[in-house]
Amino acid sequence: RSFFLWGRVFAQVFGSIWSLLFFAGTLAVLWLFVRLMQLGSGAGTLGGFFAFFAEFPILPILLLFFAAMKFTPIGRYHGAEHKAVAAYETYGEVTLQNARESSRIHPRCGTNILLYIMLAALLDPLIGWWGYAILQFILISEAWFIFGQTRPSIVVGNFLQRYLTTTEPRRYQLEVAVEALNRLLQAEEEREVDQAAVRLKARY
Repeated sequence: RSFFLWGRVFAQVFGSIWSLLFFAGTLAVLWLFVRLMQLGSGAGTLGGFFAFFAEFPILPILLLFFAAMKFTPIGRYHGAEHKAVAAYETYGEVTLQNARESSRIHPRCGTNILLYIMLAALLDPLIGWWGYAILQFILISEAWFIFGQTRPSIVVGNFLQRYLTTTEPRRYQLEVAVEALNRLLQAEEEREVDQAAVRLKARY
């Protein structure tokens, strides 16, 4: 399961030149951040502060991520996406009214796996084994498959969604989410019709 999951993730990451450049740029920024923290670890009073973040770089990264999600339109669009999907799953159709009445907390949001990513990242400096860099991908996905639907995991995921990664959308963001999902559903219906037409046997 783990290899299949991460295989799809990496296939998407390396599927286009832009995603590959973004991935490489992200790694370069993270490497530069850790190096700066390591260099600052000998800077007198603040040395311990820099050393701590050099050992656990996931913490400031998460702070920036949560701040961006909470205090920019990204969080509102994220909440609007959840509301549109919840409306479709509940009512079978997506309108502005039923999307507005739906919850912005979704049980299958990628936020829910953040708990396992954070735990694996915090263990990284404590283990000190080079193979753990690869092993943690398997641990994250297996932990998610095993514990992802347990009550504690759902509670933590819902908390992260409610207070950190989604915000109640405004009308404009909700309209965008509703229109986007309806277009996606329409495209999916057209695709199914095209495939069915191809499968028909010739009469002559």
